[in-house]
Amino acid sequence: MEMSVVDNLNFCIFAYTRSIAILTNFLTDDIGSRNIKSMINWLKNDKYKVTTLNYSYIRKHGEKIYIYFLYDSYGLEEHEKRERFETTKEELIDVLKQWESMVEDKKKNRIIIKKEGNDILIKS
Repeated sequence: MEMSVVDNLNFCIFAYTRSIAILTNFLTDDIGSRNIKSMINWLKNDKYKVTTLNYSYIRKHGEKIYIYFLYDSYGLEEHEKRERFETTKEELIDVLKQWESMVEDKKKNRIIIKKEGNDILIKS
């Protein structure tokens, strides 16, 4: 199981693995509460394969999605030590919808993001 904890919807205070930290920082730093719909639209449009955001470099490969730290010490995505968060388009869209329901509820102070197998769950 991979898990991270987000405080006040904008700060990752803990992450078990670098992979889940990548997803968490993608959500807190790049998506926040205002970029959810545009990211879902980008994911659904097969015309675009790569995007960079403030924190993340995202690449589509068929139904697979790879999210990397934009500025890590490995400049090439093919580098064997470059860590990434890997998921599918469908799963990432589901994660974004879960995230949206969390950020809409302003009373949420702490959010837990868990990945067990292929399932990702966001809860308060």
